[in-house]
Order: sequence, then structure tokens, then C-alpha cells
Amino acid sequence: MQGARNQLLLGKSVVFDDNCLHLHQRDELRAVAEKSDAKSVLIYLDIPDKVLKERKEKNKITKERHDVPSAWLKEDEKVFERPTATERPIIYTPDTDLEGWFKKIDEIF
Repeated sequence: MQGARNQLLLGKSVVFDDNCLHLHQRDELRAVAEKSDAKSVLIYLDIPDKVLKERKEKNKITKERHDVPSAWLKEDEKVFERPTATERPIIYTPDTDLEGWFKKIDEIF
């Protein structure tokens, strides 16, 4: 978080790639952006469990990505606070029209 804050204070753009399971974590990030006079956007990747499991199984073979232990995923799922409309998330699902999705992001910036 401090690294993101420092970069924003230097006037640089930041992509904060974290799971931010709790609303208070996302609120803190928004506050950092606001204090730095930066715009912020929450991108929520809403991927169905079935798709996640398929990708995890495929990754066991291809090893394209770091393997996240299933126990961690189950624990995260228990505590995850889904973004609400008040957070104005830009939601991505496997069925999302990417052209329209990117336009939404461009409109913010």
C-alpha cells in the first residue's frame, strides 16, 4: 500500500493488483487515491467457480501460472466481501464484451 501511495504522490499511475477481500481494504485504497488527487477504479473479475476450477486443473498441466493452494481459495471465498454498487466496480465476467468494457474504463480516465 505504501508503495502505491508513494508512486501516486510522485504523480505516477498505479495498478494495484491484489485481492482486496474486504471493503475496508478497498476503502483505504480509494482514500489513498483521493489524497493524491488521483482517479481510482475498481475492476472486479467475477469468474464462476466452475471456470476457476477448470483453469486450476489446466494449470496443473501447463504450469503457466503460480499455483494457489485450494485451501487458500476456500478461505478467501469465506471472507470475501463482494463489491457493492456504491463502489462502482467495473465488472468483468467470461462473457463480457471487451470492447465495451474497455470503453467504460476509458470514460473514467
